[in-house]
Amino acid sequence: MLELKYKIDRVETLSHTFNIPEDYAEVKDNFNIMGETRIRVDADSDKNYVKVEVTINMDSYEKSTGDKVASLFSLKTLTRFTINDLKQYFSANEELNREVLYHLTEIAVHHTRGMQVVYLLSTPLKSLLLPSIDVKKILSDKLE
Repeated sequence: MLELKYKIDRVETLSHTFNIPEDYAEVKDNFNIMGETRIRVDADSDKNYVKVEVTINMDSYEKSTGDKVASLFSLKTLTRFTINDLKQYFSANEELNREVLYHLTEIAVHHTRGMQVVYLLSTPLKSLLLPSIDVKKILSDKLE
């Protein structure tokens, strides 16, 4: 297990939108809700920071046709980490160590889930949470 010392110096909402129809509570059984999660990582070994952006989108689709009806909710967050001597976690070809990448990304995803709860709490979408995702699997698929 990698021993990693870091400081979280920023957690913020970059953007969020709602588009919840007024009659959503009455008609929600006619729709399927599908979500998408995107992750973007930016690291600067000279400045000793790693930034992780997490974007989630929730869309509704008609059950009978599968047609997209509306984009219900989107949220984009940023978590910024400072790690002293970050260069030690980069390979010769300038790739961030995967264990570090997975760990920091997992923290950022959890921040996003917490923010999602706050934004959706007073809406008809309050029961729709970003599922706990396997960050290692998602990032491994992208990095291979």
